[in-house]
Amino acid sequence: MKLLRTFSFLSIVVVISSAALAQAPVTPNAKPPEELAKSSNKQLEANKMLVLNLFREILEARHMELADKYLASDFIQHNPNAANGLPALKQYFAAQNTQPREIQPKVQRKVVAMVAEGDMTLIVSPRELTDPKDKAQKYTTVGFDMYRIKKGKVIEHWDAALKNANAPTAAYTPVTPDSRSAEELAKSSDKKLEANKMLIVNMWREAIEGRQREAINKYFAPNFIQHAATMAPGLEGIKNMVNRGQPQAVPPKTGLRPTALIAEGDFVAAIFPRQYADPKDPSKKYTTAGLELYRIENGKIVEHWDEHEKSST
Repeated sequence: MKLLRTFSFLSIVVVISSAALAQAPVTPNAKPPEELAKSSNKQLEANKMLVLNLFREILEARHMELADKYLASDFIQHNPNAANGLPALKQYFAAQNTQPREIQPKVQRKVVAMVAEGDMTLIVSPRELTDPKDKAQKYTTVGFDMYRIKKGKVIEHWDAALKNANAPTAAYTPVTPDSRSAEELAKSSDKKLEANKMLIVNMWREAIEGRQREAINKYFAPNFIQHAATMAPGLEGIKNMVNRGQPQAVPPKTGLRPTALIAEGDFVAAIFPRQYADPKDPSKKYTTAGLELYRIENGKIVEHWDEHEKSST
């Protein structure tokens, strides 16, 4: 059988033998989330702690009476199963009929990485799923939540949720790319972060859009670790992707349009719109968010994660 793996941020399809898929499992960071939240930039640290406390009190303990502490009343919701605004969120959780639990002193969720820049904060977690082709087997991928925070409250939220065919239609806000180019989004007062983001942008231009074979060794470390569940391990999957077509002229600027491009430490995260057929009406499309997370060392990509799940076909 063959597996179609669509890089929605590339608008190309890569065909990989399912037997070759043996990604490095996604595991949580050895540091606890509270350690990952620490930063020399106290505003970024405060934003990350706000997200962790939101998880502890609201998402884990289900104390919705505390939601006003963390979320603006008119916050923008990009999850296709939940409507915009705090009242809708409270209604969404009330419909699940889950009773409040004791609030734990530390967040219980396992975390792969936290990345914060400007008003954006991203939290990435491991997910274990059943392999659709072999129900006896499990595999891992990542889930994520990204928040825009203003004046100590969440004003916008993105995640990779797929539309639930059995859920009521929700008045959410579709995911769209930022109006600025990726090159503009890469700009930063921190030149190291800007360089890391531009390394990713240039990799997209040369390896993904231009299909330049020599770009693989230019941008990826020899010991590159691939965590994407639908990609072949290491550099093999990258080579498969680049070699699917003939080399093209490298564009002066990337045509890829992320929703957000943020960096902190050695991580660069790109959020993109993902488009899928509506399960309630396959003739229509809807959008959710997708993640491409990279870790960079010594000017090369050493690790990659995304949120894609394996297909049954």
